[in-house]
Amino acid sequence: MFQRTLQHILLTSSVVILNPTTFCTFAKQAHHSAPRHFPFGHFYSDSRNNSFLNQQFKSFTKLNRKYYSSNSNTKLQDYMFPKEGLPLVNPDTSKLSAMDLCKSQLGDNFFQSVKGMKILDKSAFNVKVIFPCVIVKEADMRNVVYMLKSYQLKLRQVSPVMEYDKACIVSDTKDHLTKSKTIEQIKSDSDNKETLNVEESPNDKKRIILLNPNQVAKYDDFGTENIAKLETANVGPSSFAFVELPLTYTHFSAEEILEAILPNDVAVSSFTAVGHIVQCNLREELKDYRHIVGQVLLDKLPTCKTVVNKAHNIDNTYRNFEMELLAGEDNMITTHKENKCTFKMDFSKVYWNSRLSTEHERVVKDIQKGDLVLDAFAGVGPFVIPGAKKGAIVFANDLNPHSYEWLKQSLALNINPRKVLHTPFTATNKDAREFLQTDARAAINEWARKNTDPNARIRILMNLPARAVEFVQYLKMLKREEYKQLKHEPLLYLYCFLPKMNLETKERIHCTHAAAELLKEHGVEFDGESMTPYFVRNVAPNKDMYKILIRLGEKLMVSEKREGDVEGQEEGVKRAKCEE
Repeated sequence: MFQRTLQHILLTSSVVILNPTTFCTFAKQAHHSAPRHFPFGHFYSDSRNNSFLNQQFKSFTKLNRKYYSSNSNTKLQDYMFPKEGLPLVNPDTSKLSAMDLCKSQLGDNFFQSVKGMKILDKSAFNVKVIFPCVIVKEADMRNVVYMLKSYQLKLRQVSPVMEYDKACIVSDTKDHLTKSKTIEQIKSDSDNKETLNVEESPNDKKRIILLNPNQVAKYDDFGTENIAKLETANVGPSSFAFVELPLTYTHFSAEEILEAILPNDVAVSSFTAVGHIVQCNLREELKDYRHIVGQVLLDKLPTCKTVVNKAHNIDNTYRNFEMELLAGEDNMITTHKENKCTFKMDFSKVYWNSRLSTEHERVVKDIQKGDLVLDAFAGVGPFVIPGAKKGAIVFANDLNPHSYEWLKQSLALNINPRKVLHTPFTATNKDAREFLQTDARAAINEWARKNTDPNARIRILMNLPARAVEFVQYLKMLKREEYKQLKHEPLLYLYCFLPKMNLETKERIHCTHAAAELLKEHGVEFDGESMTPYFVRNVAPNKDMYKILIRLGEKLMVSEKREGDVEGQEEGVKRAKCEE
């Protein structure tokens, strides 16, 4: 039965391109075994001759859209490709840049008029460029579209297929894309062009397939083998032409627009997105261009509704920075997704750094069900909320009252409302010293008495790179008999800034030594064997952020005469999770 079905499939007239494993998946769902000699990932279907098979295939594709090949061109999904159509051989399928295209045809100085622009004029980016194309009869489109798949134009906001009636054909006999011919000559040719021999009858509609000018400049560029294939689909030299298309502001990316506008020696270094907010950190030399930069980012980034710039002034209490609105809505309350969790916050009043998403994910992977997680500088919960979802027992603290409130709201967004009251998650709004000496100590003792999982660990998080080392001394919170109840040494995830270095074997020793010296300055001494440094990210030319993973032995956690009376200590200890 399967062989007859396969034979029928292979003899039909249309094909859907799928991933190589898709046919096997379909066959299994149809209770068949796919043959091993079917490696191409093409599934053929004929709705005219086998309605049952077509109905089954439609159900399969509707439920398994993920199996469609990522190489499929969704703009051409209306065309079903026949089995006779074989793609032409050409490995270069790179996407064309509008900026590179304009430079190649108009010269490097074609946008000199916009250089230094401070008020955005979108019309200044209106240009006309020339593309090679083939003119194809409607009846041959199925074959030709598939054949030319690797040659088709891939340009932002431009469909590679267009109506013949709407095209401005320049010529079909000259090579317009040679470097010796200027755009003025091309336009002159367009004004003086002769009518092409492409007379169209009512029953003979034509379309145009745009081609990548980096791959094709004349018909012969297809090569002898490919030309032979094209001729079987009625595409010959007379079908090859050039079409003039207008490019506008919408066809250029944000990077291309800013490259054209900003002075040659100045560039926007980077920006980060937090929900609908895009945060820039513009240097002083870009001060006069900050509003046009904001407008371009607002126009070009799909989810962006607000663009802000980080000001130099930093709040001394909570280390959240002042922000200047550059473009868009003045709305700082946003929702951001990370590690399969949703975080809601007022971005102007809490600290969030999207560049740390990878580090958040690394730590969350360490956290296991039953672990006790103590986060002294929790913020809105990028570590502890994913940890709570994995079944960890969480105690989260932050001095910032806004972070504390948004932390609780974010927890409610990620935990089933029926379970949120029963989730072992405790949030506090205290000085980190007080949190470690009271809440953390009580949590450790209670967890040690109740824990029955031999693999569960205590994980203490201090993601405050500018000042976290100041708080390590307050981990001396337990009595000796309390520490001996623990089955494993607690793990401290300590974040700090260190001089830039490579974590090769030799440099790792230097990094460990540097971290030990930094801790020694704050009254904490222990051997380097109990710590392991991990590079997190670069924050300045000569400064990196590191995570120091420390096994907390008895020496670091036991104090016979418990220190840590927080009364009278300096208020305003602040989580400094920001770039210094």
